[in-house]
Amino acid sequence: AGYDYVCTEIADNGFYGNTYNQMKTDLTAVKLPNEVTRIGGNAFRECNALESFVGKGVVYIEGSAFYSADAFVSVEFSPDLHTVEGSNNEGVFYGCWKLSNIYPSKMNLTSTPGQSVFREIPLTHGLDFSESTFSSIAGNAFYGIAIPNDCKIILPATLKSVGSGAFRQQQNKKTYYVNLRFLGEVP
Repeated sequence: AGYDYVCTEIADNGFYGNTYNQMKTDLTAVKLPNEVTRIGGNAFRECNALESFVGKGVVYIEGSAFYSADAFVSVEFSPDLHTVEGSNNEGVFYGCWKLSNIYPSKMNLTSTPGQSVFREIPLTHGLDFSESTFSSIAGNAFYGIAIPNDCKIILPATLKSVGSGAFRQQQNKKTYYVNLRFLGEVP
């Protein structure tokens, strides 16, 4: 004689700063049910023990959702992920210095990748936005991203403008080069 509830989102600040001292446990892995479609702003911010995240139903991620989760290695979202918001210099994955795998690597974003969204993450593979329909990329969206030389970031034919510093490449005083492939005219 209880109630069944279906969780459809992780609230803003939901697990912000999850540390042993606050929760009596370290959050190291998250696997969400497919009904969870939204990750709120700062939801897993500074979850410093978090290494992996699976949210195959997630289609919307708000700014700073995983900001400074510095043990973070792998994340998997829905292939229908359409919105990844940014927030000034605190992008969704900024400070996730070990994040090397984002799945699926082929994304169908319908809205502009937000400011600093993919900032300074060391991916082991490229990203494919060829089926996306966004027309602009916010400033610093891919600032400092590091990917292997044989990989590419493929951008959609719908792209019309690129924000200031969107692909600026300087990380730890080393220079990295990003191979870009435009499907339409170069903006």
